Amino acid sequence: MSLGNPNYGDTEEEVREKFATLLSDYDGTAGIQSVYRIAENYGWQKPVIHFWYLDERRQIKISRTRFKRFLEGEGYFKLKKDSSYLFIRITDTVIEEVDTVQIKDFVLEYLYTLPAEEFQDISRSKIIDVLIKGANQYFANQFLEFLITREIDFKRDTAKEGFLFFENGYVTVTADSVTLKEYKIMDGYIMG
Repeated sequence: MSLGNPNYGDTEEEVREKFATLLSDYDGTAGIQSVYRIAENYGWQKPVIHFWYLDERRQIKISRTRFKRFLEGEGYFKLKKDSSYLFIRITDTVIEEVDTVQIKDFVLEYLYTLPAEEFQDISRSKIIDVLIKGANQYFANQFLEFLITREIDFKRDTAKEGFLFFENGYVTVTADSVTLKEYKIMDGYIMG
């Protein structure tokens, strides 16, 4: 059974293959994190993307395509603004502009908190060392510019509804009511 969920009969390998196929076809039009959240509600766990590997000489290498896919799976994208681009991270429906230092911090924190068994027979510290040595490649704007460019539908006031945004949720204001709602159910995005 897939991750112990009695509702699905797929093996773990079948689920991982289906996920890899879906992710490879992903074009950025649907929020991948939204898909993750829905699937997690049904017992699915996001697979670890091993963006590192050992080459034929047993040297640790970073796969750029898997590293790019990992970043996008964690909500990192580009957003076109006027004639340039911003690097962003989308969490639920909240968008934050990020810089390379924040991306580096995220990747390091991810690697530090990943269970040891995910590294197989490769040293965590050696993977981190390879990332640090190659930082001018893996965290450079020239590489990050290959992240998917997202078209964002921002949440906007309408003639019948207005919206106020807070850290713990957003408020919908109409002529008849004022309602606090959670961001995860909001259609559209906001800048955090």
